[in-house]
Amino acid sequence: MAAKSPETSSFTETERKFEVVESTVTPSFDGLSSVGRVERSPSQSLDAVYFDTPGRDLARHRITLRRRTGGPDAGWHLKLPAGPDTRTEVRVPLEDDGPAESPTPPAVPESLRDVVLAIVRDRPLAPVARISTSRTVEMLYGPEGSAVAEFCDDQVTASAVGGDEQQWREWELELAEGGDLGLLDRLSNRLLDAGALPAGHGSKLARVLESSGTAADVAEASADPLHRAVAKNVDELLEWDRAVRSDVSDSVHQMRVTTRKIRSLLQSSEGSFGITDDEWILDELRALAGVLGVARDAEVLAERYEHALNELPESNVRGPVRERLVEGAQKRYQNGWKRSLTAMRSPRYFRLLDALDALVAAEPPPPPPGGESDQVTIASAYRRVRKAAKAARAAADDPEVDNDEALHRIRKRAKQLRYTAAATGAAQVADSAKTIQTLLGDHQDSVVSRSHLSRQAEAAHAAGEDTFTYGLLYQQERDLAQRCEEQIDAALKKLNKAVRKS
Repeated sequence: MAAKSPETSSFTETERKFEVVESTVTPSFDGLSSVGRVERSPSQSLDAVYFDTPGRDLARHRITLRRRTGGPDAGWHLKLPAGPDTRTEVRVPLEDDGPAESPTPPAVPESLRDVVLAIVRDRPLAPVARISTSRTVEMLYGPEGSAVAEFCDDQVTASAVGGDEQQWREWELELAEGGDLGLLDRLSNRLLDAGALPAGHGSKLARVLESSGTAADVAEASADPLHRAVAKNVDELLEWDRAVRSDVSDSVHQMRVTTRKIRSLLQSSEGSFGITDDEWILDELRALAGVLGVARDAEVLAERYEHALNELPESNVRGPVRERLVEGAQKRYQNGWKRSLTAMRSPRYFRLLDALDALVAAEPPPPPPGGESDQVTIASAYRRVRKAAKAARAAADDPEVDNDEALHRIRKRAKQLRYTAAATGAAQVADSAKTIQTLLGDHQDSVVSRSHLSRQAEAAHAAGEDTFTYGLLYQQERDLAQRCEEQIDAALKKLNKAVRKS
């Protein structure tokens, strides 16, 4: 049996780095109303080995993974970007795994590897640099006695694997968790007044890799708006992947939305990406969205029924309806989430991500004569909406045709148009298409909910339970669907006007 993975802990750090020369005098924080006293700690000796893939995939995404010894926070540290000056640090304590510089370096903890699995995939993680730091720390306390910030004066000795040794001095200024950003600005000004300069790198590792010529290559943004939109959504897919692994609320839904955005944009491109396996990519994106959809649909139903039941008079909530509808959906969500994680840890998923990377890196073919590729793409996407709307009108008059499915097709075509229009700067078209997508999204959720309510009512009836509440909820869903249907024609006319003006 495999050993249990050590527990992880997570912290948010907000810090700034500064370049200084050896002769720069340590700044004074006297006179600041936010600082009551400063306490200097004994010098610390920190030694860290940094890990990455052969292609520096973590560095490309501004992520660092290190095994640090020495200091009060010795352990494995994974740092993820979380906004300007801010990172999320996930830590795992050290185990007796031997020195990181040994011929066989310690394995990266699986709990940390899984956080960035969508980036590293099945590539090996190995040492890429070693950084030793002699650190002097000054802890800054507020007038009330609580810590507000930490100032570090670092003497750094570093080398990339196989590279020359480098040495420099730098300062770090870190807010206490939940600290005041205004204080960070005021403290930073003291460092600048002392002769420091804002660092030209986001981390010590970035400086080492750049100086040694082993930094990751960063692709330039494409001039083609569809390519830029796809690249942006692929990056967002990786971010939502991390959120899903942590079971963040609504993350499965957002990852599924992003997957569908990419697929819609590729469909709208009409082959402009110049790839030969685009159908395979579309099929794989559809399959991924389907896997995520199991958890997403259950999450939506749980929230939907909880809200609806809370709005009903208590006398109208009869029998164990909450257990069946809310708790049952929550259990299905957990099963769907676990199924999603299984798919997201598979070689099949990794190959899809590889293909998306290659697609983003590919050079787009030249635009057609006249340079009107944006308008042509919007026009073709709109034609699909009109075709679906025409089919839906015909379905409304034909009892043999599923009108709900016909309306759902309009939604899918409107969604595709929305993403295309947003990518190419046609804001009014995108907004009008979003209105249709939202209306018919509510309609489709009602269709799914009514089907589920019917099944649950049958199960409740078979168990001898009161089914009155199921009927109430079913009628509410039917009324919602009717209201959505009544607004579609007006929304389609508004979209038509927006397309004509674009």
